[in-house]
Amino acid sequence: MGASVADPDTLPIIFFKKLHFRLGVRRWFIALSINPLSMNSEMDINLILKILTNAASDEEKVFFEKWMRESSGNREYYQKINELWELSNKQYDSLLFHEAAAKEKIRLRILEKQIRIRKVNTRFWISAAASLLILLGLVFSYYSLRYQNYLVYTSKNQIREITLPDSSKVWLNKHSSLRAPKEFTGHQRKVFLTGEGFFEVVHNVQKPFRVKAGRAVAEDLGTSFDVKLNEKNGDVSVIVHSGSVAFYKTFSWQREIILKPNQKGQYITSGHEVIQSKNRNRNYLSWKTGILTFYDTPLDEVCRQLSDYFGKPVRSEVDNTGLVLTGSFQNESLEDILKTIEFTLDVHASVSSKEIILRN
Repeated sequence: MGASVADPDTLPIIFFKKLHFRLGVRRWFIALSINPLSMNSEMDINLILKILTNAASDEEKVFFEKWMRESSGNREYYQKINELWELSNKQYDSLLFHEAAAKEKIRLRILEKQIRIRKVNTRFWISAAASLLILLGLVFSYYSLRYQNYLVYTSKNQIREITLPDSSKVWLNKHSSLRAPKEFTGHQRKVFLTGEGFFEVVHNVQKPFRVKAGRAVAEDLGTSFDVKLNEKNGDVSVIVHSGSVAFYKTFSWQREIILKPNQKGQYITSGHEVIQSKNRNRNYLSWKTGILTFYDTPLDEVCRQLSDYFGKPVRSEVDNTGLVLTGSFQNESLEDILKTIEFTLDVHASVSSKEIILRN
C-alpha cells in the first residue's frame, strides 16, 4: 500500500511563498550555469556553498569576507546563490541524489510541519512541488555536467605523456594524476595536479593556463615548468625550466612571486607562505629524462636525490662530511650507482628491504 499524501494545509506559509519565486530563481540558475564565475577573482561557487554550510576554513572565510566588501555586484551574486540554496534546501555534500529521493524528502518535510495554514488549491501545490523537483534536477545537472566534462589521467607505476586540447604537453611522474577539461572553454585553462608533473604550455594571453596543486597555483606566462605536490604535508614546489611562471596561493588577491628559469617557488603549508629561491637541484627533471648528474655534490645531497629518484630511502652515516660526488648516470639501476659510489668514495652500502645506509 503506497504512502498517503499529506494534507497541504500542514505546510508552512513561508515554504510556499518561496515557491512563488521559482521562475525567477530558475532564470538566475540559468545565468549562473552560463557564467558561474562572473567576476575577475578566483572565486569558486564551491567556496560560497562552503560558506553556506559552515564548512569553509578560516583562510577561505577571510577571502570570502574581503570579496563581499569589494563591490555591490559581488554581494548581489552571493544573495542570488543564497536564495537558490534556501529554495533547493540542498546539503553541500549531497549532490548525488535521484528524483525518488527528492520526492521523499519533500513528503517528509510536509509531515514534519504542524503549522495550520489556509486552504489552497491542491493542483497548485502539486505544480509547485514539481517545479521544485525540476529546480533540484537543474542543480544536480549543473554539477554532473561540470565534472563529466573532465578527464582524469593517472600514471600509476610509469611516466605518462599527455597532450591537452590546446596542444600543451604534460609529463606525469609515477603515481601522479591530472584532472583536466575535455575542452578548454571560458576565460582560463585550469587543470588540477596530484603528485608531480612537467608542463610545456602553449601560451595564450587571452586564456591563461593555471595548474592547481594543493593550496597553490602556478600560472603560465609563456613557459615550461615542473610542479610537485607533497601529499604528506601539502607543500607545493615549482621549478621553472624556461619562460616565467606566476606562483601564488589559492584565494590570493595578487600574484605572490614571478619565477624565472632555474628559480624555485615553494608554498609552505605550515606557515601559509610562498617563498622564492634559486634552484640548486640539477636533477629535478631526472624522473623525466632518466639522467642523474652530480658535480661536487655533497654525499648527503646525493643520498637525498637518489631517494627521490628511486623511491627508496638512502642515507649516509659516513663520518667524513666533506665527501662529494662528481659523475653522470643515465638510466642506470640503483645497484650500479651504489657500486660506483662505493668505489669512488671508498664507502660501503648496507642494503636492507627498508633502506640503504652508506658507511665508512
